[in-house]
Amino acid sequence: MVSNPIQYVLFPYTILSERESRHLSVLLPCLSILQVIRPPAFPTWLQEQVTGCPVITEPDQIETIKRCLKGYQQFAAVHGENSVLASLSLDQIARDFAESRFRIQTQLKKDDADESENWETSLLEAAIFLEMARDLDEKEIELEAGLTQIDNLETKFREILGISDEEDSDDAAETLSPPLRAEQAYLSFMLSKRIESWLRLFSNRMPEACPTLVTTAEQVLDELLEPVRAEYERTGRTFEPSRIVLGSFPALDDLPLEDFLSLLSNPEASGLAASYWHCLESVFLSPHDVSATEQMSQAADTLQDYLHHYRGEIGLPEGAEMRMELVFDSELRWSTLRKYCDRAGKSEQLVGTSCPDDLMKILVCHL
Repeated sequence: MVSNPIQYVLFPYTILSERESRHLSVLLPCLSILQVIRPPAFPTWLQEQVTGCPVITEPDQIETIKRCLKGYQQFAAVHGENSVLASLSLDQIARDFAESRFRIQTQLKKDDADESENWETSLLEAAIFLEMARDLDEKEIELEAGLTQIDNLETKFREILGISDEEDSDDAAETLSPPLRAEQAYLSFMLSKRIESWLRLFSNRMPEACPTLVTTAEQVLDELLEPVRAEYERTGRTFEPSRIVLGSFPALDDLPLEDFLSLLSNPEASGLAASYWHCLESVFLSPHDVSATEQMSQAADTLQDYLHHYRGEIGLPEGAEMRMELVFDSELRWSTLRKYCDRAGKSEQLVGTSCPDDLMKILVCHL
């Protein structure tokens, strides 16, 4: 590990899957995850690189959120949502969340709070929504893990029977159409509300130094920048932020856990990753510096070659690639979050940031 003044913050989700954890542990030296009520959820082997970023610290607010959240969970239990997908579904959240403002205001009223405190109400609303969304994400990730196990068992079964991929490809195409595994559709569910809620909570506890937002979905970037693009279009301009490719590396989610942990603990691999992280930091601090970009590209190529070689050593074929890009623009600043929340007419309630450099930098990890 190396010291790094840049804070990388997962956006706009509050949970990491095993697949995301593996890749981000190699691509980034550290990562913060927004913490509403529960501590961040991630594999134990990642605990040295991931920290929680608390956004609600007032005991009264925490208790109010817990009471409201418990009410939703009890409602779901009564209505029989207790299968492997558990108590929340996309439709259930959509129906229940429409009542959230009323429920929060009711709780605040119990505490003799002034109902005119719209800021506190909207803050608690955002907190409850992200906690509910986390429940949904956890259950969908659990389902994906089960489907992955089925895929692995099917592959072993084919090997035992001596069935080649070529022999089985036609039958598989018919049998698995549409494919058994969903393309993480839950991550895009109510995405605009996720982003608005995340930004509202994060602005409530904005750190002194500007963080870098880290997202694993291009659709998140599109949704976040849509208000900026719309504003440009109204004035006849085109918004085209700068994008710097930060490297392409072999995916690591198909490695047996023992081999993956061995890779993390290997001194040579750790040294190459640390060198890449250092160059990455230089690019983030000076994105227009050509020499910094060149050094980063060389470090990325070296790490890429090592990971390809490692896969070959443990007998894995060439597979998918993971790729990172830095997105920024001279006019893309933290005031963007105000523009985003303008959709709900609540931008005046956002706490102003105190970042010395308010240029917004977004890291897109294509995993």
